[in-house]
Amino acid sequence: MRGCVNRGYARCVIESVRRAACPGGAMVREQWQRNLIGVVIAAFVSILGFNLVFPFLPLYIQSLGSYTAGEAAFWMGMISLWTGVLGAVAALVWGQLADRHGRRPMLIRATAGAAMGLAVMGLAGNLVHLFVGRLLFSALAGTVPAANPLIAAHTPPHHLGTAMGALQSSVFLSNTLGPLIGGGLAAAVGYRASFMLTAGLYLASALPVVVLVRERFTRPEVTRGLVEAVCQDVAATWRERQIRFPILAALLALCGANVSTPVISLLVGDLTGAEHTEALAGLAFFAMGLASAVAALLVGRVVDRGHRRLLSVTAPASVLIYLGLWAAPGYPVLVALLGLLGAVQGMQVPALNALIASRAPRDRVGAIFGVVSSVNSIAFSGGPFLGGTLARAFGLRAVFPVAALLLLVMVVVNGKATEAPAPTPARHREGLARER
Repeated sequence: MRGCVNRGYARCVIESVRRAACPGGAMVREQWQRNLIGVVIAAFVSILGFNLVFPFLPLYIQSLGSYTAGEAAFWMGMISLWTGVLGAVAALVWGQLADRHGRRPMLIRATAGAAMGLAVMGLAGNLVHLFVGRLLFSALAGTVPAANPLIAAHTPPHHLGTAMGALQSSVFLSNTLGPLIGGGLAAAVGYRASFMLTAGLYLASALPVVVLVRERFTRPEVTRGLVEAVCQDVAATWRERQIRFPILAALLALCGANVSTPVISLLVGDLTGAEHTEALAGLAFFAMGLASAVAALLVGRVVDRGHRRLLSVTAPASVLIYLGLWAAPGYPVLVALLGLLGAVQGMQVPALNALIASRAPRDRVGAIFGVVSSVNSIAFSGGPFLGGTLARAFGLRAVFPVAALLLLVMVVVNGKATEAPAPTPARHREGLARER
């Protein structure tokens, strides 16, 4: 951590990615290393754009009509619910197509689709237009969900934790910088221009994928229809205990995190009484994202050595932090607790993704991460819907005890997830040998 401070945080992130791609200080000689670098850059640029606008979506909703804070949180939840349902179904289809046609095309598709949806959202004149743009985004986007199976399919097993940590660190760094820049950007140029700029960033994020990422992919023989294959793979994934419990743990963790999403920027306004809350809300998200990025940077090699202890600590810590947010007396305490929560999430996400990747059969990695992405969509939709409904009915702070309860259930599920045996590494090595 001291090294990060001395050298500068961005430089520390770059060096961490280099170490992940070039263990032992070696040159970038293998394609999986170049793939990792290209995917990390693409994820950083695209998620930076995402975080320029999405944390402030409730405020954008208020600008489209005369909505109170509670009503804005409710409509944010409603939009997230229905777009999340579409995103969950789309993720299953994209995962199946990734196994049939390759993971690289899916990553390029995700960047172009996201740009289209964001442009429509930026042109919205009312909630219906915003809803249509959000539908397009949910159906076509998903840069990180498309990146996960690409890394999982081409990274040696003993580097999976470090590689997943590098990817998540780039995401969390974007989560750090995006709201901070986005708050000032929205105040300076308005929400619509921010959406258009974000669409441009998504298009730009495709460039490192086109230049650096290569995939030697042999199309398998297709013997099943698309719908049949999706249904069968979902059922097969659910039957496999070593995959089911980590996915359930990820669902609970993300639901807990997203229950509070609709209220953070609104709660900042209540606590500060400021007329323009964009910058203060951006600072709160900055603290959360910075802590997440630093934690993801430092935890990669710990994940490579095992997941059990890390997951057994982070879930109970999340419960305590959410209870602290429930009682936060003012803005400084809120920011500090969000920073702690971000650090915990920065350790949880790479650990869960690496655990799933290490247990996924090689020929079904796209389908399994399609299920993971579908579960993420459920969390990103159901969480804000539940949070918005609670905020409208019981007040903004009511979301935090519910988030704590979800993470309490995750403590139990984590125990099951780490107990389940992983498949033999031979299957993973054989798949890598075929695809190199």
